[in-house]
Amino acid sequence: MYEVHTKQQRTAQQSNNIYRNANGGRLPQRPTVVTYQPKLNAPYVRPGQPFALNSVVEVVDGQQQRVNNVREELQIIMPNGEPLQRPPASKDFVATGAGRYENQFKLSLPSGISQGSYKMRTALYVNNEKVAERDLQTQVVIIDNVPQIIQVAAL
Repeated sequence: MYEVHTKQQRTAQQSNNIYRNANGGRLPQRPTVVTYQPKLNAPYVRPGQPFALNSVVEVVDGQQQRVNNVREELQIIMPNGEPLQRPPASKDFVATGAGRYENQFKLSLPSGISQGSYKMRTALYVNNEKVAERDLQTQVVIIDNVPQIIQVAAL
């Protein structure tokens, strides 16, 4: 299971004003992602032990359409390419407007997972349209008979 904690760093008005100041006083034609940066918080993680995937999301309104919802989803892809089944109690990040948000997905991988390359895939939706996707590549290795996860590279 995972849960997400969110802190709003800027309101829609603040993000929109910063964008306008940098772009000749105008907002973009449609809602736009200004920043989307997910990252793992620790290079080594043991299965069954909690770790976090943090992200910064900033979205501005469009001239003709406001941001009505923003959602970030997390999916873990196993070495065989299949998604790890997501526990039903897991929650995604959801917001109802533009602004800048700092998200922290707290999760743990199940004990007994196999060695191999795993992806932590995040997807960002604005007004129910997928606008960005990021893969963080991780590697589960066995050290002293204990599986551990290391971050290999952010793609």
